Amino acid sequence: MAPRYRLAETPVEPGGVRLRTLVAFTILALSFITAVLPADGQGNDVAEKAAGSNLIGKELVDFELADLTGEVLRYSDIDSAWKLIVLFSVHDCQVCLQEYRLWKKIDQSFTREQVTVVGISHDQDRKSVDQFAGLRGLNFPILLNPDDSVRKSLGLTDSPLRVLIGGSGKIVAVDKSDANIESQRTVLQNLRERTAGS
Repeated sequence: MAPRYRLAETPVEPGGVRLRTLVAFTILALSFITAVLPADGQGNDVAEKAAGSNLIGKELVDFELADLTGEVLRYSDIDSAWKLIVLFSVHDCQVCLQEYRLWKKIDQSFTREQVTVVGISHDQDRKSVDQFAGLRGLNFPILLNPDDSVRKSLGLTDSPLRVLIGGSGKIVAVDKSDANIESQRTVLQNLRERTAGS
């Protein structure tokens, strides 16, 4: 039986390779890429979702950080039935940061006793964070965490991220940003259902 590939018999001409050789190597390269990528094609998203899943049911480690005015806020002092912690950087993907509309909408849709939104920026420059919040009309507390200790304590690497803490004080959801308007509406509706009666 003749071998499936006869690369050894394909001569290499001066100035380039023959088309057959190029096609064969392309097939081999694509086969390799298909083999190493996750089946759902999401790459790092799979690892990130897995890491977030491991946090469900755990409590957020208490922290104390300064906000944009210099006032220090301790996490355990937030008096709210539910808390939404937004981990972000002003240098994140600009499409991802369009989710600020959702953060703002949640902050406006609930009382602070029901849901408190807290942004945590791991940027080094307070001025750029202040400008980001001001231009978008974000009125919820934004804390500065230049050493990224909060995100690291959760074992997460992606950004932006939403961490939802329920009335029990335990993490109930960890989600990556979603700039799609319909998806944001769904997130808001789901939060309304979760917090009903709070």
